[in-house]
Amino acid sequence: MPASAATWGMAFKGQAIVSATLQDLVANRGLDESAEVVFGGCSAGGRGAMVLLDYVSPQLPTNNVRGLLDSGLWIDIPPLDTEEVSLQSQAQQGYALWNPSAVIPNACAKQYSGSDAWKCIYGVYRLPFVTTPYFGTLLRGAGRRASTLLLPLTLAALHSERGAVRRFSDAL
Repeated sequence: MPASAATWGMAFKGQAIVSATLQDLVANRGLDESAEVVFGGCSAGGRGAMVLLDYVSPQLPTNNVRGLLDSGLWIDIPPLDTEEVSLQSQAQQGYALWNPSAVIPNACAKQYSGSDAWKCIYGVYRLPFVTTPYFGTLLRGAGRRASTLLLPLTLAALHSERGAVRRFSDAL
């Protein structure tokens, strides 16, 4: 979305930046069908990675793409501190600013339309529509006092992908 008064003069170009980066990796950096790709982020970046994960996979020549979604899989509960802006409110405002409709799966858009469209960028509602394998943690929607919890159903996935996770962590 271009900068405007409605966006406080800021431009939101996350999808364009990811797309350009992927194109560069393939065209100039040798990313090919043998590559193992881990696409992820932490907190708000984890949410962004969740939203873009299924968009990323088909743009790459490899079928070996995994998501690492750290603390971005928010659940829908009010903050403990009532002075804080809720994660739900942040997602509603973000959806309006970012215009992520191009990366929202049709099934999600069908289930959550109109005033509920923001749910397609919110972990607890979006996860059932993510098709690319991922490992994730969730962040209870409690603001600064939030706790990070491991998603139990991803433990089996982590175990089966332990070689890739180990190589990823060794590379850091």
